[in-house]
Amino acid sequence: MFDRKIYDDVFEHLSYLISDYPGGDYGEIIPDEGDGSGETAVPELRPAIRHPLKDNAHTLEIDIFSADDSDRGGTEAEPRVHISSYAHKQFVLVGHDGLASPAGELSHIDHAILDGGAVSGARAQSRRITFDFVANWTEYPLISSLFPLGQKEVIKVNRGGIIRKIEGYRDGPLEVSAASAWATPLVSVSFLCPNPYFKNSAEFSASLDSAMGGLEYATEYPVHYGVLQGEGAAQVYNDGDYPAPFALIIDPSTSGMLSIWIDGEECAVIDNVSSGRKVVFDTASKMLTMHGQKRLQDLVRGTFPTLPIGQSRVELKGAAGSSRIEFSEIFEGV
Repeated sequence: MFDRKIYDDVFEHLSYLISDYPGGDYGEIIPDEGDGSGETAVPELRPAIRHPLKDNAHTLEIDIFSADDSDRGGTEAEPRVHISSYAHKQFVLVGHDGLASPAGELSHIDHAILDGGAVSGARAQSRRITFDFVANWTEYPLISSLFPLGQKEVIKVNRGGIIRKIEGYRDGPLEVSAASAWATPLVSVSFLCPNPYFKNSAEFSASLDSAMGGLEYATEYPVHYGVLQGEGAAQVYNDGDYPAPFALIIDPSTSGMLSIWIDGEECAVIDNVSSGRKVVFDTASKMLTMHGQKRLQDLVRGTFPTLPIGQSRVELKGAAGSSRIEFSEIFEGV
């Protein structure tokens, strides 16, 4: 059976043996072999013994938050549970499943009189994520209370500095096992994620000023993701695996009709925009609100578009006012 403590002790001992001599990283100097010199040099060909979890791009750090607390007041709360690849942590990750691409399904029909068939669509199925970890210095009742059944959670995954988030619900039994009453418990917990895609840990937000005829300038925004050019267009960059839904928030200072253009194509037209009544056009939830009220009837043309992969040009034409666009990049796995 795999024993993490023995594993770490072996690497610590080997590292000590090499670093015990001058030039310890490469072991250039070792005790003499009886020639009277006291030392014997060896070629600098042997690499240093390194613990495989140190400076490893695949090291995992898992933080689990209640969805209600994950972004309260604009500041991320302290995680309720932290699971780590490192052996000195309270919860040590020893296995996981479900962090790669989600399971997919194609809609396929075989032709009746022709060879082959046709694919009419594709969808990603709900994702299940499982973590197996050792719970050091933790009592059984506390382990059970950390993962309430059915509670909506935010799972934040840090793999070698790449951070992505996904929402899920604890599903199935919380399995706690040990070889004896004195043994350290091994815990297995599973989460069902109805939305199977990971997102960035932070939303990108471009602040814009809209005016009659289009956008004028950006007030503040990282150049890599978007900046307003002089001709009145916002350049937005989506570096995810899929087109990204977005939220357009507008505080109009004039009234009238507002149209949204992406890469030179009119995607949506909103009517009855009124001065001082905030407009939120959310393509993820497919919802249009004005002053907090649902107003889908005012979406007179178009649909709920997404931002293409790579760089795209976003324009607003019509009613003037301060506006911003927010989105998170979407990924299959981490």
